[in-house]
Amino acid sequence: MRLRIERRALATWQAAGEQETQLRVGEVAASRRGRSRRAREAGRDEQERQVAASRRGRSRRAGEAGRGEQERQVAASKRGRSHRAGKAGRDEQERQVAASRRGRLRRGEEEKQVAASRRDKSQRAGEAGRSEQERQVAASSDHRLTSEQGEGAASSLARQSRTVTHKLPETNRTQTAVQEDAHISLWEDSKTSLTVFNFTIEEADLILKKAFGWIHSPYWGEERRKEVPQLDSIEEMLDYLKSLSLSDADLHKILKKFPEVLGCSLSEELKVNVETLEREWGINGKTLRNLLLRNPKVLGYNVDCKGDCMAKCTRCWVRF
Repeated sequence: MRLRIERRALATWQAAGEQETQLRVGEVAASRRGRSRRAREAGRDEQERQVAASRRGRSRRAGEAGRGEQERQVAASKRGRSHRAGKAGRDEQERQVAASRRGRLRRGEEEKQVAASRRDKSQRAGEAGRSEQERQVAASSDHRLTSEQGEGAASSLARQSRTVTHKLPETNRTQTAVQEDAHISLWEDSKTSLTVFNFTIEEADLILKKAFGWIHSPYWGEERRKEVPQLDSIEEMLDYLKSLSLSDADLHKILKKFPEVLGCSLSEELKVNVETLEREWGINGKTLRNLLLRNPKVLGYNVDCKGDCMAKCTRCWVRF
């Protein structure tokens, strides 16, 4: 009897243990399923976040691409407008140059006519003067002949008259020759001063002619009158350019690209423009050197139309 009770109790205890074990196994399985479900949900959330981030990235890249394309279109439009404006400016400049040439041709023809008229007037005046002088000499000769001087005195007076007549033209010719010799000397000295920058005599001569108005240069337009270069002024100009950290090779490039700089005013244009570049844009030293090598015409700018054209485009700050 006791044995059966113990066996029954043992069976009950074993059944309870198995039931508890099954409950624990069920809880563990449920916990695992919960973790697996949460892991799957976390994976789906992460995937959704990645997809959303990918979409945002694509959208951002698309937006940037759109903005880049828009900026390229705007830049192309600006370049197109700039090109058209530049072409219009060049056309206008060419028209101005053509008009200037026609004006010079007309003025040249008018000057020729005026000079011819003056020569004719001068010739007639000279003939009239000589006739009057000859009459005076003849009258004086007659008077001398009738007043005890005789034929020898008349001949002497005639020789003196001829001497006086030709004395003034000879003096003028001498003065003109002296001036021409001085101009030739100045020109030759100026050419020689440029040969140290590796220019030939012919190249130096062309630079001086462009700088001082002896041949046409679109940079000057019609305002440049012919001048004889002064060696002292040229050397002062070159010394100032060297003080801007420009080497002889740099000066060769600048003079070849912009020979008219030698005809600009050192105090009123070059120095003022260099000070303006430093004051307005902070350009000096190496930056200034690079700018002058790229665009030396900035040294000669002396007007600023601020968009309201003054027909001096080659010397206007709007080109900077």
